[in-house]
Amino acid sequence: MEEGKRVDVLGLEYQSLRSDLVMRSGARFQFLGFITASAAILATGLGDSRSILETRVLVSLGAVLFIVGLITFWLQGSEQAAISAKIADIEGRLNHLVGDPGLLSWETDHQQRSFFNCWILGLRLPSDTETERTKVKGGA
Repeated sequence: MEEGKRVDVLGLEYQSLRSDLVMRSGARFQFLGFITASAAILATGLGDSRSILETRVLVSLGAVLFIVGLITFWLQGSEQAAISAKIADIEGRLNHLVGDPGLLSWETDHQQRSFFNCWILGLRLPSDTETERTKVKGGA
């Protein structure tokens, strides 16, 4: 395949994945808002409970809601991190094809993640293989 067509195809994939990443990010935080509102509703009901059984049921529901919400939020973050790593790979490939190592760099620059981002938010660190591949293909 000629170089111009490769750039076009990679550019389309890049745009598609960036769009998907932005959409997922918005949906992830909407979900977090929904879970927070649900927990607030349960807490309101907890204040009105008159029996120990009712209190235990509401506390149990709140705990289950919190755990399910946390796991879902974490899994969504993992999917976003995988998409971000793929976008960084495409950035490196595009930069190599056009001969400008700094042309596209947003996702590549943001692959370095703190411990907080990696474990609490469900993101992941790039593997040594991914880091080396990005460097070879013209990334950071």
